[in-house]
Amino acid sequence: MLLLPSAAAGWGTTVTHALTSAATLRQAEPVGRWFEAFVKRRNRNASASFQEMEDKKELSEESEDEELQLEEFPVLKTLDPKDRKNQDHYAVLGLDHVRYQATQRQIIAAQKAMVLKGRPDKRKAAGEPIKEGDNDYFTRVTKAYETLSDPVKRRAFNSVDPTLDNSVPFKSETKDNFFVFSPVFGRNSRWSNKKNVPKPRDMNSSFEDVDAFYSFWCNFDSWREFSYLDEEEKEKAECHDERKRWVEKQNRAARAQRKKEEMNRIRTLADNPYSCDPRIKRFK
Repeated sequence: MLLLPSAAAGWGTTVTHALTSAATLRQAEPVGRWFEAFVKRRNRNASASFQEMEDKKELSEESEDEELQLEEFPVLKTLDPKDRKNQDHYAVLGLDHVRYQATQRQIIAAQKAMVLKGRPDKRKAAGEPIKEGDNDYFTRVTKAYETLSDPVKRRAFNSVDPTLDNSVPFKSETKDNFFVFSPVFGRNSRWSNKKNVPKPRDMNSSFEDVDAFYSFWCNFDSWREFSYLDEEEKEKAECHDERKRWVEKQNRAARAQRKKEEMNRIRTLADNPYSCDPRIKRFK
């Protein structure tokens, strides 16, 4: 509100005029050197936020590493990255203590942790000499992860796990303790396609329980397969297709032979304890 004197009304009279108006909000954009200063401030903030996210991510990965209690594989650095067939993938990822019981989450977390541990800056800080272009560490870890994260490849590797104990106790070993077979049946039950695998139980087992137990193992339905041991087609000749078909034929024959030997082993595992089971003698 502005007060002005009016000549028509006399200099002693005051006339009021309304000069106020509603406020208008307008967005101003920086230009010229002010725009350059704005971009620098924005980039600094973005870099700080990104670095903060990376720090949190690294802390999270390290905490997952501690939670998983990954085991170090002392001969990891001595493995030949080209010899993939003989690589123990669980040991490479530090999962040697859980092996086939490892969950998918554990496998993913282990791969991230091992990649983090294998970063050149961390290895150099630990006193390890780093050669330029040395990617063997990551080659081994990548191969292990590719195998164990794929259900089909993992099953193939689990079938020929180098730590497996395929031994079967002899009849003479049951002279003092017949139930020495119990842990052996437990180890081999992992191959069963059927759930609810029957257990040997004890000396007071009923005839029905004992009969069901031996019937299960005499007709054991195994998912174990041996494709992981297939011979790879390496030669590149003019008759490449013919060579490939020949290798595939040889692989199928080798798988069938190994499967036959495996089923004979399982049958022996059932026959040996049956022939000297004191419960069977009692029932007869």
